[in-house]
Amino acid sequence: MSKKTQYSINEINRDHWQKLWKMVTFPNLFQSWEYGEAKKVQNWTPIRLVISNANSDNIGLVQVLIKRFPFKSGVIRINRGPVFFTDIISKGIDKVDLKGIWVSIRQYFEKERLWLMFVAPEIPFSDQSLLAMKKASFFRLNRKVPFGSSRINLVKEEKEILQSLSKKWRYSLKQAQKKEVKVVELTDLYEKEKCLLVYEKFQQTKKFTGVPHSLIKSLILQSNKFMDVKFFCSFELDSNKMNGFVIFVFMQNVSIYLAGWSNESGRTNMVNYLLLWHALSESKDKAISWLDLGGISDNTPKGIAHFKKGLQGFHYKLVGEYLRFFRA
Repeated sequence: MSKKTQYSINEINRDHWQKLWKMVTFPNLFQSWEYGEAKKVQNWTPIRLVISNANSDNIGLVQVLIKRFPFKSGVIRINRGPVFFTDIISKGIDKVDLKGIWVSIRQYFEKERLWLMFVAPEIPFSDQSLLAMKKASFFRLNRKVPFGSSRINLVKEEKEILQSLSKKWRYSLKQAQKKEVKVVELTDLYEKEKCLLVYEKFQQTKKFTGVPHSLIKSLILQSNKFMDVKFFCSFELDSNKMNGFVIFVFMQNVSIYLAGWSNESGRTNMVNYLLLWHALSESKDKAISWLDLGGISDNTPKGIAHFKKGLQGFHYKLVGEYLRFFRA
């Protein structure tokens, strides 16, 4: 480091990471160990770091992805990190020294000769957080739409969650439950891969990126007791034909929506309501505390945003994306 700060940054191994990961208040997929492993196929090298304060208390974790180029140059990417052992998303950032933490992270990598650093902090949007990132010498990419999403509190009783839904969402769910449709979880890898082929074709036809199907496949191969990729599919009872599915990641105390698809029959039978409610119920059965709807931002298509907002969850918006270009 070029200067001493009140925070220390140290690389840790998998066992240490998994032990501390259990302490993270709101984990996200992009900071998970398994996501870093999945990104290796795209020539990214993950580095896992623990952040400690002046009292040597661990306060958070950050997974950094590095892609190296010739002549000791490269790109650093931090997506939705660091993650903290304190709930700064819903309770605010008043007790977190954002500037000091990001100065420490920046300085940790200044030993490299030439770096381009892209970061998307897991920090709620506010004037205070915007100022902190500016003082830490990061340049905000104003053209990038800040990530936002919504979380459903699953600690509540299912009846209470149902009553909190918007009137239209609740009505549509009740109508879907009357249809001749069944929902099952796919556990066979071959069946999951068939769904991913359908999803890939859907991406190409609708010309959207979403979550790359190749990444989902890599995550499936990384599934373990800490992270599992779940496929919930709907089938017509008379023909047993699949008419929709959703893909979720179940991870520690949160389940995260990754992707979904339905055909004409699925849309007629409103299986999107049925599938999402099924995923919610399964999450509760696994004693998961939160369901994250996987993104509701200013650039989310209106129909999708309206559908997700109907669950009336806790909406949050992050501070955006930043760039740092520096020489050591």
